[in-house]
Parts: sequence; C-alpha cells; structure tokens
Amino acid sequence: PIPDPLPEVIEGEALANLVVRCRGRLSAVGRDGRFIAASAEEADALGMTLGQLLGCRFQEVVGCGEPALNECRALGLALAGQQSTILRDGEVGAASRRVRLAGVMDAAGHLYAAIRHVELLAPDHTSPGTT
Repeated sequence: PIPDPLPEVIEGEALANLVVRCRGRLSAVGRDGRFIAASAEEADALGMTLGQLLGCRFQEVVGCGEPALNECRALGLALAGQQSTILRDGEVGAASRRVRLAGVMDAAGHLYAAIRHVELLAPDHTSPGTT
C-alpha cells in the first residue's frame, strides 16, 4: 500500500523499493527533474516500460499544456520542500485524478527527490475511484 502521508525521510534504496513494489501509480523524480524510480502501473499509465521511463525528464513525459505546467510547478515546489496536491480533469473518457507530490530527504536532512502519487478519482472528484 502507498503510505499516507507520503514519507518525508527515506533513504535512496528504501525509496526505490517503496516505489517499485507499489500497487498503484507512484514514482520518484530526482532534483535534476528525471525519473529515478517508478511503479509498473505508473510506467504503463504513461505508455512506457520502466526501462524507457527511468532517466526521462519529467516535463517531457507529462507533456505540455496548462495541466502539465501545473504538475511541473508542483514538482518544483515538492523539490523545494513543499507538499502539493493538484486535481487533473480527465480527457474525454478518462477519469479525473489527484496528483500528490512531496519532497523526500535522506537521513542527513538533504532533500534529494520528490515522490509523485497519482490517484484516479470517483466522478464526484472527492474520493479515490475503484479502478
């Protein structure tokens, strides 16, 4: 399961294990804006294999337009230590989703990555969906 709240302090290998073993859409992005870990479900949702996704720049993967720009801003805030939650409306035939981003620190207190958790929302936009 995905921890709620997302962890604030977690070492690199433990972060990778948490993300990779997750049953849900979870990923980690390094300070350079590149994906450093992702769950299989997240890679699949982004239309990539894990091998293709890792090392890609976040901005290139999420695309362009205002929703993507909002996610890029939220990532910047997370990498500065501020947790963000944004709602993204689904395109035609797609569910809306809540995206939570939070910075993570190592044991020495250095912020080194952000965790990104994507949840599909029920039609009322307030609760996670069942798919």
